[in-house]
Amino acid sequence: MSGVIHCDDLTHTFDGIAAVDRATLTIAAGEFVGLVGPSGAGKTTLLRTLNGFVTPSAGRAIVAGRDVGALNGRDLRRHRRQVGMIYQRFHLVERATAFHNALSGAAGRLSPWRTWLSTAPPGERVRALDALARVGLADRWAQRVDTLSGGQRQRVAIARTVVQDPQIVLADEPVASLDPASAERVLTLLADLARKDGRTVVASLHQVELAGRFCDRIIALDQGRVVIDAPARQVTAEQWGTLYRLEHDVLAEEAV
Repeated sequence: MSGVIHCDDLTHTFDGIAAVDRATLTIAAGEFVGLVGPSGAGKTTLLRTLNGFVTPSAGRAIVAGRDVGALNGRDLRRHRRQVGMIYQRFHLVERATAFHNALSGAAGRLSPWRTWLSTAPPGERVRALDALARVGLADRWAQRVDTLSGGQRQRVAIARTVVQDPQIVLADEPVASLDPASAERVLTLLADLARKDGRTVVASLHQVELAGRFCDRIIALDQGRVVIDAPARQVTAEQWGTLYRLEHDVLAEEAV
């Protein structure tokens, strides 16, 4: 077994239905992996299992050398500090500034009140400002998040993750609600986290064209099972068509 993420016959069931079904996969350090598949394929459940929000029903998920399903208490909290999570809905404090949201990434190293009362050490404050500059928001550091666009909010969320400094970044549909230009910028930033920083990035995506362009590798789920695991450039149009056939059929029926 090698890699920073390894799943061995990983299964998670809801009410007797397998959302993830005997998934076996290995992801190396520094890879940018696109996790794709039809709606309900199990992508979010797999990500939440890797982060310790969901406990496997069977099998194992080994992340950064830790058996996630066996973690609890302080060990689980430590694991979540080392695995960053980026969400489609951003999960930001809307009435706080971009700076304070980015600084909250340091909460695992500081008491929460120090991040919100601006009493964080100077080094952490500089780290937050540097992270905002990296995502192109240096001039918006004092702006409230609820006045920013969707693409800008997602970049604030990435800045928060940079401040957190995790070994692994999991992104759950990070560009689903963004316009094409914003989606490209966000995926470029995620790719940089892998290729420039050496972090492992796993992002669930619905946009086939973007997954093929930005990701190093594609892992596709269908009904909870891994059906494609290959370098992005090697995934064929026929494989994409087979993976999304049911969705295309439904769309065709709705259009009649």
